[in-house]
Amino acid sequence: MQDYNGPREYADLKAFADENLKPLCSVDNLDLCEGEKKELIEKYLKMSEEELEKLVQTEEERIEELNKNFEAELEKLQEAYQQLLSEMDETTNAVKKGGLSMMKSVLKSKEAQKDEL
Repeated sequence: MQDYNGPREYADLKAFADENLKPLCSVDNLDLCEGEKKELIEKYLKMSEEELEKLVQTEEERIEELNKNFEAELEKLQEAYQQLLSEMDETTNAVKKGGLSMMKSVLKSKEAQKDEL
């Protein structure tokens, strides 16, 4: 889907619809299907309702399992991120408390003295 940015007059909208809005390949429009998609629909049509329901359930369970795995791995990443952030903050604070500002100040003073010479 995409936004329609064309003219808004009825004739223009109708022309756009006539050109672009056509029936698509589906179970109800099998004659519009080709190749692999048509074969897949025909395969599912040959299956019993029970077989198809079981297949749908299996595939939905696969997706659910992938989502659970994704969420678990995301949680691990978030924990690792928090740990790294905490370590960075602790180290940064330790460096600053260890005299970084004073070091910079002394260095700047030495550079200024050298420039005066």
